[in-house]
Amino acid sequence: MLRLNGAEPSESTQADYRRAKLRTWQKQPDRAAQRKRPPAELTRSDALYAELETEATTVPGAVSYHFVRETMHWTLVGDLPRQRETYVVNTAAPVVQRHETVYLGPARILGGSFTVESFEQATDYGVIDPALPPFPVKTTAHSRYRKLGGPAHEESVEKTYADYRRVTCYDDRFQAIPGELRPIDIVPDQP
Repeated sequence: MLRLNGAEPSESTQADYRRAKLRTWQKQPDRAAQRKRPPAELTRSDALYAELETEATTVPGAVSYHFVRETMHWTLVGDLPRQRETYVVNTAAPVVQRHETVYLGPARILGGSFTVESFEQATDYGVIDPALPPFPVKTTAHSRYRKLGGPAHEESVEKTYADYRRVTCYDDRFQAIPGELRPIDIVPDQP
């Protein structure tokens, strides 16, 4: 026999519990149906990887891969347009050398109160240590946006990362644990 707070639950408590569980169980198929995407949408997302374009680049041994991400909608947040993604991969030492993202249309956020008219971003990667994956060495981004239908603003950002160095893992560092804190008497110098 189950007990609730050390006492046996009454018939009315058990009946309330059963009704609440029944409502939850009845809603579950609806939630599962809502989460299912239409077959056409699933087919489109699966075909995304089949529509991958490849081309040789001017850099020997590097191949460029392109594909388009479909429009995304986030409830209460906004809509992101289709995006063209490009990865440049060095096939000799299979590492990513560059990643680019370009919006193929405007993004509308918060009901259109913020509109990103254009956006381009690129990250260049470099091998710092052959035993580790490539690290970002340079990032560039350019965007054009409007707030509340006002004038257009343009922003360009370029960041260069350098001076990578190996550090000791925090768990492997020397640790000092202070003892009990006590006030210290400070006596000024006496003449």
